[in-house]
Amino acid sequence: MPAKIESTHQLINKKLVVYQRPTSEVWQCRYTLDNKKWFCKSTGERDLQAAIPKAHEILIGAKLLKERSLPVVSKKFGDIAKLAMKRMDENVGYEEGSDSFPQYKRIINDFLVPFFGKKNINSITPKVMLEYEKDRERRLGKAPTYSTVRKHNVVLNRIFNEALERGYVHKTQIPFLETKGVKSQNYPTFEVVEINAILAHMPAWINGTKLEKAHLRRHVMHDYVRVLIETGARPGKELLNLKWKNIRIKKVQIGGVVTKRADVAERIGNGDDPEFIDLEPIDCQYDAEGNVTTEAEWDVTVYLDVYGKTKDRTANGFAVTYKVLNEIVKRNYKGENATTLEKLTESKNEDYVFRSYWNMQEGYREACDCFNHMFDAFLEDHNLLIDPKTGRKRVFYSIRSAFTTAALNMDAVPIRDLSKQLGNSVVMIQKHYDRATGEAISKNVKASNAHNAFFGNTRVPDIYDSKKRKELA
Repeated sequence: MPAKIESTHQLINKKLVVYQRPTSEVWQCRYTLDNKKWFCKSTGERDLQAAIPKAHEILIGAKLLKERSLPVVSKKFGDIAKLAMKRMDENVGYEEGSDSFPQYKRIINDFLVPFFGKKNINSITPKVMLEYEKDRERRLGKAPTYSTVRKHNVVLNRIFNEALERGYVHKTQIPFLETKGVKSQNYPTFEVVEINAILAHMPAWINGTKLEKAHLRRHVMHDYVRVLIETGARPGKELLNLKWKNIRIKKVQIGGVVTKRADVAERIGNGDDPEFIDLEPIDCQYDAEGNVTTEAEWDVTVYLDVYGKTKDRTANGFAVTYKVLNEIVKRNYKGENATTLEKLTESKNEDYVFRSYWNMQEGYREACDCFNHMFDAFLEDHNLLIDPKTGRKRVFYSIRSAFTTAALNMDAVPIRDLSKQLGNSVVMIQKHYDRATGEAISKNVKASNAHNAFFGNTRVPDIYDSKKRKELA
């Protein structure tokens, strides 16, 4: 049996001990809460009789922290990172429901904790940060882009600030975080003929599987792709988090049969009573007996109130989006649940739009998380995955790029209006999406009025006559 050490006193058997280090007169406290992991903390006392009650206070405080799921007297980076994530969950001091929080947590769990987790927060020096940069590049498999480094630094600063508030680190111990990285590249785009190919082959692709769930998922992706193409919406949460209550529909009759007021209602689903307008018949065709043979034709605008990277905004959809939404309603609302698009939007229904019938029946609220893989497989199968101009893989953002380029080149849509539609600044559109060539803009820059003003027959005022010629005359 080992001899008792005079500098060590067991206060609670296998739970709480006070002791002195050989090089210090201050009594230390060592304790455990689960008989597995031991914690150490200074009592701050040089007198044993004063250190004993202090050690008991430390143990009681640690138990309270554990009950609240907070780290127990630890300056470890991993424990402070948990506190930072807990603050995100509670939205303390930040905008409620920040879209960045899930991404921040992924950065913490996938990059920061694996490297820094067991290090003390006050031991992270510039040298350690250089080692982390190498580790991050290894995990990514490539040099990070500027935006990636910026996001990592934002998360690191949140964790350091958490430690600073709790007194675990002094502000002079926080390393300077420099934002540097590879310049990001524009997404490769689709040519118009390639968009045509996607739309032409997707129906057959949907029916190319015998698995019911896969068949339904492909239907949803077809819906999703068509709305992306028509609206240029930002791929991801903007559409995938869209609910029926976020949709407003405006219909104006432009031809065919015109009946009574209720059939020509302009509906803007804001909860108010719709206003009605009377229209005259336009371009109607008649049979031999004088009866109108054409059905009503409508000009439809679908307002999608989306929430995403640039917060709330409205993306405009038209005939294709209206058609897609009606198809979704017919597939997902059957039998006793049968309804119409107008009823779903006007009743402010809380269901998500881009979900399969199977998702709804099983009560799943999340969108399909396999869309990226499905899209890759579809593009690969149809020789569309790799952009021949850049050699890079196309993604859903390539559709947004194709929409913007076509709108600029083929319709000369004012860039201010595109800015509102896309939720991007004019500068960002010009930087990332404007791929106009000299040939594409030739018609728009012909500037006939300016040409005629410059080169047309006009009388030049005498004041511009040559002085020398006047003198010679």
